[in-house]
Amino acid sequence: MRKNYYYEKEYNYDVAHRWLKENFGKADRCENELCEKKTKSYKWATLAYRKRYWERKYYTRLCDSCHIRYDKSGTAIK
Repeated sequence: MRKNYYYEKEYNYDVAHRWLKENFGKADRCENELCEKKTKSYKWATLAYRKRYWERKYYTRLCDSCHIRYDKSGTAIK
């Protein structure tokens, strides 16, 4: 991936989500293997336990239900 203005900006929610959407598309599915498929609304979630990185492996797509459970527990999603 080429270096761009994201690397020079301070990390924040809006910049990170813009970077994810531009590089990997809109979150359109849940990547949690244990998802109960309760909702059809999806968002990007940080997997690096609140640390900020500019690499795809530190993010996952989650449905709203799984994202809420993840945010409350802080434990890794499979």
